[in-house]
Amino acid sequence: MSETMFNKNVGAYIRFKRLEKNMTQSKVAQWIDVTFQQIQKYEKGNNAISLWKFSELVQKFGDNEAIVISNCKENLYLPERLIKDGSITVTEVEKKYE
Repeated sequence: MSETMFNKNVGAYIRFKRLEKNMTQSKVAQWIDVTFQQIQKYEKGNNAISLWKFSELVQKFGDNEAIVISNCKENLYLPERLIKDGSITVTEVEKKYE
């Protein structure tokens, strides 16, 4: 895994948790004293977040830092990239209708 891919996974995690908690980029930015534009860059994987700030976010989101970092290294927050790269295959898709 490359550093760029790791940063994209970190960004995907931040975006996923932010949306899961129905938060704005501005609110998340306040938590770690950065601008909402910086959160945008983290979420896109364009900028790397410091370990300290990332640790703060993970704690505030209520997750375990070691697990989240491991999952980022394993590319678990961007499964579509694993499919595209051929690292994993999808054999069946189940559709559920309400």
